[in-house]
Amino acid sequence: MVQKSVDAGFGPHKTSTLPRYCRECEVRNACWGGCPKHRFARTPDGEPGLHYLCPGYRKFFRHIRKYLRALATLLANDLPAEYIMKAVKGPLVVRTNGKPRQPGCR
Repeated sequence: MVQKSVDAGFGPHKTSTLPRYCRECEVRNACWGGCPKHRFARTPDGEPGLHYLCPGYRKFFRHIRKYLRALATLLANDLPAEYIMKAVKGPLVVRTNGKPRQPGCR
């Protein structure tokens, strides 16, 4: 079933039909234009093919960007995801025992 979908061009078609507004969007790598069946709105320039939830997606993905970056940094440094709120408040300094602390904290 998956191969048939790929052979039919679903993946490439999904990306190639994005309006210019989506292709140039700063949060495109998070939503990828959404599901094609929901792309019935028009862009601010009047181009068809915009996902009807685009304004909400843009606001949401802009809001969570700093949390996702902090989470990626934690995971890349083998730190638990539970440190996320401490990480977004400022740079973490990791003690030798592996627990985080904020700079200036003892």
